[in-house]
Amino acid sequence: SNVAIKSIVCHLAGLSHSGQCQADPLTAYDLNVLQTVKVLEACRKANIMRIVFPSTALVYGENHTEPLTETDTVAPQTIYASTKLAAETVVCGYGNSFGFSCDIARFSNVYGPDCHPDTVVAAALHQASKGEEIVLNNFMPVRDFIYCADAVEGLIRLMATGNEPGCRVFNVSTGIGLSIGQMVETLCRVAGIVYLNPRGSENNLSFGSRLILSNLKLFHRTGWKPSYSLEDGLYETWENIKKRGQ
Repeated sequence: SNVAIKSIVCHLAGLSHSGQCQADPLTAYDLNVLQTVKVLEACRKANIMRIVFPSTALVYGENHTEPLTETDTVAPQTIYASTKLAAETVVCGYGNSFGFSCDIARFSNVYGPDCHPDTVVAAALHQASKGEEIVLNNFMPVRDFIYCADAVEGLIRLMATGNEPGCRVFNVSTGIGLSIGQMVETLCRVAGIVYLNPRGSENNLSFGSRLILSNLKLFHRTGWKPSYSLEDGLYETWENIKKRGQ
């Protein structure tokens, strides 16, 4: 075939566990920042000019009343978030210096059957699957929960759309904020569990943070919108866990 195949590198490797990053910042910066430099340098030498880099909503910080857009101020509050922001700047530096076409995808709270067991959705699912009362640290924080299949679709659509030089940032999110308490309530409904008043290990004076991302820029770029509601996504995840017998 004479059709040219356009090479794209989607750099997903790194240390994504926030607790491990906090406990070992040197390793976190090595794996999340320095290794990103090495990947980009390898791309430059191989003349691969199209890069997609998944990042995190946490670069914005965690206390915002309105849905955030890509031009809002960044204020990472953890080592993990700071490594992702540092890696973003590396990607932009390469994009602007060498004519790369770089897209950065800032994901909101991704959940699904294989999400890390320390995430709040996974913790609630695990307790529910064991028939236990759902006990989490704090039910008040508001988050933008996006099902893994929607997140992947958004990333694929971004990879397939446009390759002009430079560096662009896109939120991959639902734009809908729901509290952790509302997530647990939805999970109980999906799983057919009697919903008890959620019990947090922190007292009720602990007001929740809010982190919701606008997805309009990605929609205008690609036409992508998430297709799973929280109820749909939790149902798929719950059914998957039941099939596995976890």
